[in-house]
Amino acid sequence: MTAIKTRKLRTAAMVFGALTLLGAAAGAQAQSVQSPAVRAAVEEAASVHVIATAARLCNAISESELGRAANRLDQVQASHLGEKDRETYLIIRGSVAFRNSVFAAALGRVQGGCTSEVGAIWRDVDASLVFAGASSRETLASAETANTR
Repeated sequence: MTAIKTRKLRTAAMVFGALTLLGAAAGAQAQSVQSPAVRAAVEEAASVHVIATAARLCNAISESELGRAANRLDQVQASHLGEKDRETYLIIRGSVAFRNSVFAAALGRVQGGCTSEVGAIWRDVDASLVFAGASSRETLASAETANTR
């Protein structure tokens, strides 16, 4: 392992300790949501974002791929949530506490080092997101067609 990688991992470990405390705030935020649909969507989003962020930390994906994954996930969630729940979901998902908890969990995932497993898991999740995104676009299109009748 190079000195730079070692230093990055040490820095990440220190940041991880600080962010773990912040992560509790995101968990509390998700638990305070009354809607089970929003709570499930936030928990699913957190899981996917942790895997994507871990893949990004290991340079398995680019920053733009990370952004595309977030957009795909939001599109999938939008097809399953009502308007009010969708707004609540986006507020929580865009919060600093959510991002901090995701980053902390991703750091924990790669703390032992980046392995090919991180990239492989991400590819599986990404393929599922792409498929779910295609299905959600069909669902949204059907709903819009029904609303125009």
